[in-house]
Amino acid sequence: MRGQEELRFIYHREGQHQRPEEATQLVIPAFPEGYEAHLFRQDIDAFLANIAAHYGVTFRFNSPVSHVDADEDGITIRTQKGETFRARYLADASGPSSVLSKLWGLRDNPPRVRTNTRCVFTHMVDVSHYDDLDLPNGVPQMTEKWYSGTCHHLFEGVALGDPV
Repeated sequence: MRGQEELRFIYHREGQHQRPEEATQLVIPAFPEGYEAHLFRQDIDAFLANIAAHYGVTFRFNSPVSHVDADEDGITIRTQKGETFRARYLADASGPSSVLSKLWGLRDNPPRVRTNTRCVFTHMVDVSHYDDLDLPNGVPQMTEKWYSGTCHHLFEGVALGDPV
């Protein structure tokens, strides 16, 4: 790599050849501004959980939260099972169905920004590089190889709620 990271975006149209004008690379500045890092999520989650346990975090599974109070001394959490926990701070890692967002009404209802999009992603092995494909119109040529960074393939046809 030449001291910078690049993201790749390639738009595909069903039944049509690739259009070079619908492919681009986005340059991410080098340090000190920083690189973007795409890490293997499962490994990072496990690593962070192990670090947290090392520093004394107690994990509770299958303990739906029913109430959260915050004051200047910390957080009080009550579960649906009637358990109460006290902590100096709380990290809500519950994802799109954020516990705190629901309990404290932090989401716009209805949402101010409406989308009809979906992102499907995976990590794959033994898949041919995009640069190595024999496409009828060729592969759009860019400053770097498509596979030397993160490559996003965009297409229409997956509506919200549709099974993938």
